[in-house]
Amino acid sequence: MKPSLIILLLLSFAATLASAAPQLSGFTASYTLSKGTLTVGELQRSLTPLDDGKFKFESAMHVTGLVAVFVKDELSESSVWSYHNEQIRPHTYTYSKTGGKKKAQLKFDFDWENHLLKNTVAGTEWELLLPTGAQDKISYQLAIMRDLALGKTEFEYPIADKKKFKTYRFKVIGKETLDTPLGSLETIKVQRTMESNAKATVLWCAPSLQYLPVRIEQNEKDGDEFSLLIQSVTGFPAGAKLN
Repeated sequence: MKPSLIILLLLSFAATLASAAPQLSGFTASYTLSKGTLTVGELQRSLTPLDDGKFKFESAMHVTGLVAVFVKDELSESSVWSYHNEQIRPHTYTYSKTGGKKKAQLKFDFDWENHLLKNTVAGTEWELLLPTGAQDKISYQLAIMRDLALGKTEFEYPIADKKKFKTYRFKVIGKETLDTPLGSLETIKVQRTMESNAKATVLWCAPSLQYLPVRIEQNEKDGDEFSLLIQSVTGFPAGAKLN
């Protein structure tokens, strides 16, 4: 067999493996948000297929308990995206902060045809060059799920963040069995690799739930520790105990 034919066969085999990963299903998941040992809020996330072949990923957070007496902020994010070459490609992203003293609105439009990110912050519009593989502030977690399903162990994404892009880099650092309100779950542990003075993030992603993060921990630069822990999930066909 000629070397060139061997290369073509290998490339074809690799493409077959890549396309073998199933597409994400629609789902709804709820999490508790904790600061240290204190539960301070709840997070709801949902992924919904749209009629035009796109998907809508939504995230909403509100504070609970005694914290709600002093903090009224409610945060909501929404990302509309589609598949492109087996990867997540965002089209629009919106962010809203309401309820408290400081309100904020943000919108990103991803113009892939012209390679431009159109950014609206506080009524002011900006344009940035759109890098390959760019994600928004929540679609990157779906991209992690997708890349884990494709067997990747290291990945990075340019993340649209106000008036610039930040590169988020991740790597798989092991496996861990996690006790959750859904029961015992086998997870892939993923860590964000970052500069020493930046905040650290670790995600526990469950293969039985299409690599959905079931726990997320974030250590801030000032020493504060925040975590999300899944409480319920619907929409996945099999795996853990579903509600």
